[in-house]
Parts: sequence; structure tokens; C-alpha cells
Amino acid sequence: MHQSARRADPQTMPNRPAGAPRAPANEGLAGLPAAADSSAPVQRVAALQGAADGVIQRKTVAELGNYAQPAPQNVDSVRTDYATLTVGATHTGDMYQLMGVKALFPRLNVLLWGVTVSDNHATVNSAYQIASYINDSQHTYYTAGGKPGNNKPSRQEYEGLTHGNAIGWNKWIDEGGSSSVILYATENSNNGGNTERAAMRTGTAPIGNAQEAQAFDQALTQHGFAANTPYIIVNFRRSGHNGGTAPALDTGTTGYADIIAEVTQRFNNATIVPMGEVLPANFPAQNANLHNYFLWPAVAGDRRKQAGLLRYLNVNFDVIGAVGMRSGVMDGLALAGFKILSIDISPEKQGYTSKGRERGSKLGRALGASDGRAFIKDARHNETNLQDNNWAGAFSATDKATIGSAADTFFANQQPAAGTKHPSHPLSVQSLNAL
Repeated sequence: MHQSARRADPQTMPNRPAGAPRAPANEGLAGLPAAADSSAPVQRVAALQGAADGVIQRKTVAELGNYAQPAPQNVDSVRTDYATLTVGATHTGDMYQLMGVKALFPRLNVLLWGVTVSDNHATVNSAYQIASYINDSQHTYYTAGGKPGNNKPSRQEYEGLTHGNAIGWNKWIDEGGSSSVILYATENSNNGGNTERAAMRTGTAPIGNAQEAQAFDQALTQHGFAANTPYIIVNFRRSGHNGGTAPALDTGTTGYADIIAEVTQRFNNATIVPMGEVLPANFPAQNANLHNYFLWPAVAGDRRKQAGLLRYLNVNFDVIGAVGMRSGVMDGLALAGFKILSIDISPEKQGYTSKGRERGSKLGRALGASDGRAFIKDARHNETNLQDNNWAGAFSATDKATIGSAADTFFANQQPAAGTKHPSHPLSVQSLNAL
């Protein structure tokens, strides 16, 4: 067991005392107080399991128009000037990688497809979330049409983009292509990808000005975060069993407890931070949490502020890392600079397979040792049932051991060497030798 784990992070100051703030330069943090001391009085959330702190209202077409413009009738004209990123209006989980590309290449256009142009329609609301996160109305369009055709770049053209040769491409880059751009940009970097990773941290999760940073600090303090306390975040995903996609990548209520138990067993001096819509059973009300953080008043309805809040947490508090099933949220945490352990589905698994595994692996290669991956092999009961908000999702004993072992690999003490792969990874030496 690890009594106290510390990470080696590009943002960490040399010989930084545990819990000391790690503020990056020029991000509106000057003069802010250090993270609250654990002995100070803390305002707790009155009822963690009760109503959320904020309410997000459906958006109108006019509000969407503040961040995106209707695409021309000939939608192909959107991409005649420069290569264009495309994303489905409801695919909010894909916006983090897309924003990683925009952080590197701001001039790229974005096309949101599948927007039903009607006030208060669900697709308008989700399109607004994506467009406001991108925050570039000059280069963002929306259309009621479907996904554009397959006129996608070749690998040579992807690499050309990273050298500034994209003008005149006349190509679409879909959600899956975003990870390719990020990978090739870091591989073609002059300094091992450090400049690109820094740009993506600030671009995907802007902390904002001093006033916003102060609001983040207060919100986190009110929800139990304190200095001199090592934290490990465990994210809960259930969208797949709530009408979404990839239900086998949901966490499950029992699966949530399984992950927490494996991490706690190995890092018994760290405080587990639940993240998402569900709290574990018997969760202590005084403990730090990110329960429904996206509804906290300081960030409700604003994806940029939500991402900024999380990055502020990572920069100013002692976060060892974050664990969760592969998802857009985990991608966002990785791009924002968190050390992560993303749990995916092995290609050896019978039944449901993971279509996005390759995209996740590309992002992992681009982000280096801070992006850890583990792969589960055993099916979970009723994992493909699309309508079950209380799905248990217990992991097998083998997969629980895999998750715990991977937490050891990526979170214990110093940062693992670049290219480190857990034995469960399909491209690891151990996995290949077992074939």
C-alpha cells in the first residue's frame, strides 16, 4: 500500500510542499489565497444526495447564434477555405478532443451537424454546450443535415496540417480524426510535444481571470477540498444506460464501489473524490466531492468554466490522478493536465467491443505518461441494457485486479516512463506474448 503518492507533473514546482498551490503564470491567479487549510471552517453542501445546486435551462436558437452561425445551404462551402472539424450536435463527449485540436489550430472551422432548428429542442441545447465551449463564432457553423461525407484526410495530409500546410485541403475531419491531429502534432513537435500539450491544457480548460479563479476556489472549498490532502478522483459514467451510447463503458453502481475499493486498498492515505451524478453508498458528507459539479452555481451551464474549475483543482490542490471508464470526461481531464487511468474494453473481450479504443490509444500516445490505460476482458451482467439507471455493473475478480494493478502502475510515486503500457494493454509485451 502507498501511504502517500506524489506525481511528477510538468506544472509541479520543484520541491513543492504537499498541498502548496501550483499556479501557472498569467492565468489570473496572482494574489489568490492558497488552497483552504483543512482546519479552517468549511461550508458543506447541505444535502449531497438531494437536489442539485443549479438548474440548466434549455437554450434557444438565438442563444446558439451567439456562438455559431447557420451553415450555407451548400454545406461543402464551409470547408473550402480550410479543413473543417465535424461533430454531431449531441456528441458532447467528443468536444474535448475537438477543442484540443482548436487549441493547436485556431483557424480550423467547426461544423455541428444534426441540429434540429427549433427553440428549446434537445439538439439545440447540446449544440449550444459544444459551441459555447469552443467560443469561436467566426469559425463555427451548425446544420440540420446529417454527418458530412467521407472526404477525410489521408495520414500524409494529417501530418501536413501539423506543419501548417492545410490551406486548400477541402477536407472534413470527424470526431475520430481529432485524435489523429493531436497525435501527429505532438509527434512532429520540436520539443517532444511539450509545447502542444501546454497549449491544449490552457485551451481546453481555461481558468480565466482572477474573479473566476476566486469563484472556483470558493466552490471547491465549499465542497470539501483542502490543502495538504492527496486526492484521487473516481468518475462515474452512466449515460450509456440512460439512452446514450456504449453502455458497456458505464461504471455501474457496484462497479463504482469496485473501483473505489481497489484504489483505496493501494492508496490508503489518499482521499477518494467521487465525480459525476452519483455518490457511493455511505459517502461521508464532510469529504471532498465533485458530485454534480457541473451544476454548481459558479459553473452551471458553462462548459468552459466547468473545465476551468477542474483544471484549477488540479493546479492548486494535491490531485494524484483520476480514474474512470473511458469517456469524453476522462479525455477532458487528460487534456487539462490530469494524470489519468482510463479503463477501456479489451479487443479480447467477448460480446460488446469498444469502437473508440483506437481513438483513445492515439490520445494516450499524444499525452504521454500522464495518460494511463487499462483494459478489462470480462462481460458484466446486463451491460448492454440501454435503459437501467441503477445498473450494477460489478467487475469480475480478474478485472478488479487489473484496475488495481493499473492504478499502481500509473499513480504510485513518480511518473512512469513515456510509452509505459499496463500488461492489460493489447499492445503491451505481456499481452502480445500471451496471444
